[in-house]
Amino acid sequence: MTTAHPPQLTPAAVRDHFHSSDTVLVAGGCGQPDAVLDIVAQARLDLPLTVMDCSVPGMTELDPDRISSASTLNTGFFLGGYRRLHAAGRLDWVPAFHSARYRA
Repeated sequence: MTTAHPPQLTPAAVRDHFHSSDTVLVAGGCGQPDAVLDIVAQARLDLPLTVMDCSVPGMTELDPDRISSASTLNTGFFLGGYRRLHAAGRLDWVPAFHSARYRA
């Protein structure tokens, strides 16, 4: 067991961590990770990342531009805020069993 504090998350550390074509998982089921995403947004990434979104309708909704302006969202729920991503070709996948139930 470690007792050391994790390194501080900074925009520079974010830029060092993410690489082109990486996949980023954002687990919304445990709450909106705004504190982390705010620092990631400060890094102003423009990498082609795939954002795996686990948002919970009515609780969380992710703006993938906070992670990278060139990201593509892969999600199981077509929430209203994702309509612009769909129109721009940046929404990768919406399973048929969710899309009929959770319409934008």
